[in-house]
Amino acid sequence: LQAQVATLQGLARDATHPEPPEEAGGRA
Repeated sequence: LQAQVATLQGLARDATHPEPPEEAGGRA
């Protein structure tokens, strides 16, 4: 569950912040 929450938070930050979060670098 923590992993899913972290992913959701990462997506939320990515949507609200133009700058790619730490996780975005891995996805990209």
